[in-house]
Amino acid sequence: MCLAGHLITDTMSQDSTFDRRRFLRASGIAGVAALAGCIGDDDDEDPTDDDVDEADLGEEVPTFRYYNNPEDYDAQRHDAINFIGEQFEEVGMDIDVEVLEWSTLQDTVQVDNDFDFATWWTFFFEELGEGLYQHFHSTGGENWFNYQNDDVDEWVSAQMAEEDEDARVEQIHNVQQQVMEDVPFYPICYMTTPVLYNNTHIVPDSWDEHPRGFSSSLSQMTLEMDEEDELVGAWPEALDTLNPFASGGESKHDHQFNILFDRLYHFDEDYEFVPEISLAEGGFERPDAETIVFEGIRDHVWHDGEELTVDDVAWTMNAVAEHEPPYLHDQAEFIDNAEVIDDSTVQVNLTEPLGPAEIFIGFQIPIMPEHIWADVDDPNTEPTTEENAIGSGPTQLDYWDQGTEISLERFDDHWHPVDYSRRLWRIIPEVSTVFELLEQGDLNYEPFGRVARETVDLLDDVDHLSGYTRLSGDFWHLSMNTETVDTTELRRAAGTAVPNEGIVEQFLFGFAEPADNVVSPAWGVFHTDDVPEWDVGHEAARELLSDAGYGWDDDGRLHYPAD
Repeated sequence: MCLAGHLITDTMSQDSTFDRRRFLRASGIAGVAALAGCIGDDDDEDPTDDDVDEADLGEEVPTFRYYNNPEDYDAQRHDAINFIGEQFEEVGMDIDVEVLEWSTLQDTVQVDNDFDFATWWTFFFEELGEGLYQHFHSTGGENWFNYQNDDVDEWVSAQMAEEDEDARVEQIHNVQQQVMEDVPFYPICYMTTPVLYNNTHIVPDSWDEHPRGFSSSLSQMTLEMDEEDELVGAWPEALDTLNPFASGGESKHDHQFNILFDRLYHFDEDYEFVPEISLAEGGFERPDAETIVFEGIRDHVWHDGEELTVDDVAWTMNAVAEHEPPYLHDQAEFIDNAEVIDDSTVQVNLTEPLGPAEIFIGFQIPIMPEHIWADVDDPNTEPTTEENAIGSGPTQLDYWDQGTEISLERFDDHWHPVDYSRRLWRIIPEVSTVFELLEQGDLNYEPFGRVARETVDLLDDVDHLSGYTRLSGDFWHLSMNTETVDTTELRRAAGTAVPNEGIVEQFLFGFAEPADNVVSPAWGVFHTDDVPEWDVGHEAARELLSDAGYGWDDDGRLHYPAD
């Protein structure tokens, strides 16, 4: 197996039309040509090129829509998707690669399920079991690819209820093996993308580690500042809301909620309880599998000065169960009701057994003020106002210019105030502008994790910039709508056609690792190598389809097997 040797440069196409010839010239003779030609393929004659009587072919495989993000949102992914589309064409599929503005793309795929292929960066949240449930259970809130397998439903539900780790590991391994057999969702690469930060403004290695990395609430609450007391970053698109009930779970919103609202339970990279920043400093008890009791809830205040009480905590849990906010859909299904036990204790009664309830419920749900929200009929549709953005977290809303920037200032009455006076996010779509501002020192961190040739150059050449990286549970994926990409063979062929090792080198400059499973090795014992494997490359994909009875007409178009 060989890897293409040259890196993509800034001479790549600057519009949404993929110009293959110009792309190849920009990459050098050993660039993308090698990427397409040497990974998993060889120089032997294609075994599927024999003449075929079209009368023996089944129905023509339809044109598939592959949605792409704009180049200025994520240039590397934009070009990688175009290239993957080219590989599908080599397999004989007719692919319409269409660029959509990011929020439109996300709604089209995740809400409307009106797609065939999609690729972006996704993750399994802070708790692996929740990610598996949301993505692969037939009723999961993130199962936008319409995947259904009764065995997977059983295993996913069982691991959510399981408190014994060994039993849970076995169930999660079963899920991985079956999902990689059915391939509704093909992982392209595990992300190790760097967060660039200014090491003269932010004290290197001063923050506590967390599975979600530098942008987690734990890291943001524990990092230390040096020469500058403002934390200033950039994001490529504007926020839509500061109302957790209305959010669809996008990371741009989560990064605000992380430090605007408190959580009952926080944990570190070893999944150990961190009482110092948790609202329930006493932790939790599990009287039984369908009950969790949060203890030692702090005396605290909301950003408007009103007292935060256990009544607010119980109200939040009951409101989630009643209103089923979009990004807390799965949590809502597990909550029956919550009740106050005493002035520092709240009991959450569950609808069914839930093993990791301290994370699934205690960490994932931001605590909301009853006095702000109790009279709102439908909080899921309530637009953000200065009043309903009130939380109790270590920062509070300073101002929000929706299309330009948001400023969260330190909440000095918090028991664990942050070390910066405010965190400012500027909305800057252009990657080159972000890198220029990082180099000049006008930005001192980059939370989006943009990867480009400039990332490597800045880390090599600019002394005041460092890169924070770690292998994570995050990955680029190829999602396939199982109702339209409707056979396992087609989905396997699509995954096989993706030359993921070369994509890591060419498009991500080594800031990732090729993936072969839906669970990253970053999850330790929960990851298994015992999953189905296929050769890589479009020739291998064609052979797989040929063996399954598919055929090609004189124009090279792929057809289903004959009846």
